[in-house]
Amino acid sequence: RAYAAMLFETAAIVRLAPRARKTFGVRVLVLTHGETDAMNPTYGDELVRFADDANRDLAPLTGQSERIVVFLSQQFGYPSSVGERPLVNQPQWRIGIERPGEFVCTGPKYQIAGRGDGVHLHVTGCHELGEKTGQVYFERLVLGHDWQPLHPLGVVRSGRSISVRFHVPVP
Repeated sequence: RAYAAMLFETAAIVRLAPRARKTFGVRVLVLTHGETDAMNPTYGDELVRFADDANRDLAPLTGQSERIVVFLSQQFGYPSSVGERPLVNQPQWRIGIERPGEFVCTGPKYQIAGRGDGVHLHVTGCHELGEKTGQVYFERLVLGHDWQPLHPLGVVRSGRSISVRFHVPVP
């Protein structure tokens, strides 16, 4: 029902904007997903389909030609019944690297305060996630900088030493 509600609300705001002498468009969709997708092997394909559907359905409502970017963060935790690392974390990160004009992975959430159940964020964690999303929005859409989360760029092994080179968005 959320998708239908998004279309309904967008159409309503488009109708209301001229009354306030404003225009309205959608630049970003922020996707906060549920942990029930933790082991979904088709999650990356479903993200692409979601973005394509949203762009196809929202553009006629707003009249915009600019493609909407999808911001998403990696899954916070995973249900204890799964018992292993979520499959979706890799596609969530990779889609922002492979499709930078369409997706931005804002980063992981493992460092954010949780409620202790491995699934839900604490209120403080929700604030931290909002701050990160705002930071990425500012960097990407206000300043126009390419933005990618902290991630490894390469690994070199020399004897017993392993060196990892990282992309660091904010030193």
